[in-house]
Amino acid sequence: HRLNEDYQDFCRKPKTLSVTFRTTKMRERKHFARRTLSGPFPSKLSEVLAEAMSLLRKGLGHEQFTLTLLNVGATNFARVQRSLLDLDCVKEEEAVEREEGG
Repeated sequence: HRLNEDYQDFCRKPKTLSVTFRTTKMRERKHFARRTLSGPFPSKLSEVLAEAMSLLRKGLGHEQFTLTLLNVGATNFARVQRSLLDLDCVKEEEAVEREEGG
């Protein structure tokens, strides 16, 4: 899965979860209309779906809807703090320091 690959390759995690959506009503008003809501990225990947649904409910309220677009994204990546518990990130940081002459 892409977030795990990014973490392994670059030792970074997302800080922001974004949900973009369009309903048929929005599309009727303006062809490319869409709405995006963002919130903090959950600390556990298993909580992403619940947080995304929470943002979607916040944006749609209690009205019935038909989605024509749904995008869930992870953004605002930041390197994680160096930790002896995560040897892959420690090795990656050491390699970057060697390349930079540090």
